[in-house]
Amino acid sequence: MHDNSTPTQHAATVRKCNAPQYAAKVRRRNAHRYRMVFGSQLQHPTAIASLLERRCMPTLFIDADACPVTREALAAARATRIPCVIAGNTTQNLERRIRRDDPRDADHARGRDNTHPGFWVEVLDVSTGADSADFAIIECLEPGDVVVTQDIGLASMVLGRGAAAIGVRGHIYEKATIDMQLFIRHEEKKVRRAGGRTKGPSAFTDDDRERFTRNLAKLLRGALKARVQDANLE
Repeated sequence: MHDNSTPTQHAATVRKCNAPQYAAKVRRRNAHRYRMVFGSQLQHPTAIASLLERRCMPTLFIDADACPVTREALAAARATRIPCVIAGNTTQNLERRIRRDDPRDADHARGRDNTHPGFWVEVLDVSTGADSADFAIIECLEPGDVVVTQDIGLASMVLGRGAAAIGVRGHIYEKATIDMQLFIRHEEKKVRRAGGRTKGPSAFTDDDRERFTRNLAKLLRGALKARVQDANLE
């Protein structure tokens, strides 16, 4: 289809894609970018081939379903200089938290150097069905990525993929305790289906927001450091 938009209109166009398209884009754009990023960082030439087989730098995924910390998560990705993907359905107006000057693709990533892929943000649109964002994130996920979610079920799948997950209140999900959290959620659902009542979550506070910001920054720095160390060991 011929694009009749002006350059200014084209630049302002919302960049969106579905999960399969995003996964394909990731594979296509990595070869050139990771040679630039790791050219002087890798100690073993054969590591490049391995890195090109998988997206080697961490990406931050935000499960935008009722997420109260999207702004803070984006700020953390900017500060850490890593890519960020916001996943949700079209009814959520996912663009509202993105700055007009935020880069929207890898070619215009901000802050790229030998140990950072640079920051850019992409919107991953999904259908309005239940758990659509969860499965879209899992389809794109790679080991070492970080996911922001308040869904314990998604967090469990994330950990199973070798990635990290953090809740909106700053709780970092752990493999040692996720099964118990899932069990508790299941039992609470059984109580509610039987007509009973369970205690709901407490109100979201500024302390929760600060804890999330602090722990996410720590998680992203650790993920970035681990990826570079793993690359050097291969």
